[in-house]
Amino acid sequence: KRLWVRGLREMEEDAGVTMSRCVRPEGAIGEPSLAGFRSASTSAMCAVVYVVWDAAPQQEARLILGKVRVAPIHGTSVPRAELQAMVMLVRIITIVLRAAAFTCNRVSLATDSACCIADINRPGATLHPSFANRVAEITHSLTELRQEFEGEIESFSHIEGKLNPADVGTRPGIRLSSLGPGSKWQAGPEFLKMPRDRWPLKNRVYAKVPKEEVRRRPLSLMRT
Repeated sequence: KRLWVRGLREMEEDAGVTMSRCVRPEGAIGEPSLAGFRSASTSAMCAVVYVVWDAAPQQEARLILGKVRVAPIHGTSVPRAELQAMVMLVRIITIVLRAAAFTCNRVSLATDSACCIADINRPGATLHPSFANRVAEITHSLTELRQEFEGEIESFSHIEGKLNPADVGTRPGIRLSSLGPGSKWQAGPEFLKMPRDRWPLKNRVYAKVPKEEVRRRPLSLMRT
């Protein structure tokens, strides 16, 4: 109740959050790229996409689409929420690519969950159905996008949680004043202003998967 009251008072007293409707800054040149991030907790799941333009004297990013979902009260674990947030990101990336009035030359995807990267690199038959179904949607959607668009669509990279802008949508204590123009939420993390090869994203294949995600017996043995 205290959190709700504080939130309502803040909305009543604050002037609100201003957001630019234009996603192309002045001086932008060439085709942009997309940078997508996701995060999750037992309270909420968040996915956010930025469009990154080449502009003098440095690159500039603009929030183009973000989504936050409240996690279910029952039956949700951190691994489930993490993977569902990855599904959300792939879905909104697909929406942006198909609806944007401009052509993107590259799509970068990042997660702060090493377990999610391990999941999508693991055979689906070894995962519990709820995890296997989400992994199947992720891999199938990315395959379709790579066939549909000419630009490069990268595999998921790992990012530190403190650098992840999607973390804003999953943790308590965020105020309206933290979401205004120039904020991490609207402009993205500072590293988006740098060339892609200088972003702090790690391209690693993780092998460790939480025990709760793995079947006790492989699917092939269960059928025999």
